[in-house]
Amino acid sequence: MAQFRVGRRLVLSLLVGLIVCLSAVQTAFAETEQEGRVYRLGDRILTLGSWGADVFELQLELNRAGYDVVADGLFGRQTQLAVLSLQVASGLEPDGIVGPATLAALRSQFGTMEYVVQPGDSLWVIARRFDTTMDEIVALNRLTTSVLQVGQRLQVPAPRTYIVQEGDTLSAIAVRFQTTVQALAALNDIRDPNRIRVGMELRLPR
Repeated sequence: MAQFRVGRRLVLSLLVGLIVCLSAVQTAFAETEQEGRVYRLGDRILTLGSWGADVFELQLELNRAGYDVVADGLFGRQTQLAVLSLQVASGLEPDGIVGPATLAALRSQFGTMEYVVQPGDSLWVIARRFDTTMDEIVALNRLTTSVLQVGQRLQVPAPRTYIVQEGDTLSAIAVRFQTTVQALAALNDIRDPNRIRVGMELRLPR
């Protein structure tokens, strides 16, 4: 009889644990969905317990930076420890929270490039162009205002790929991304640098 009671308690404990776990997962998904929105890395602050596609992106980038993290979309203890290590190595306050400064520190390990502000540019336009966020550009350049001046030089995360646009040439792309025609041609197995097509995706040197 005593064994039955112990077994029953164990089953009840497991059921309660399962219910709590399912509730936590549902809550986490609810946090990442706002009117059907899926968050991208940089859209929100990430902390222990966060869950979603942006956490998965974070974990992939931590992996690329050499941190041993399982990319499962859940900001658990392992991810937090990796973030803390990154923050210490980058001279940031080690709080385990991924905000603009921490994200900028992470992505700066993959390289940055200089961009000169053009007429009509804004932080939003530049962020879209380089597949990053306004907060990250602000953090990288320690900006105190969102107002940009034509000719102002900004550091932006170096993109990994580029889609060829109408009027592009390989030499112009090389100048834009501070590399060479030879490097682009070799990386993308291009035999004739004068023949690239609109919509072609080019890998960019790091």
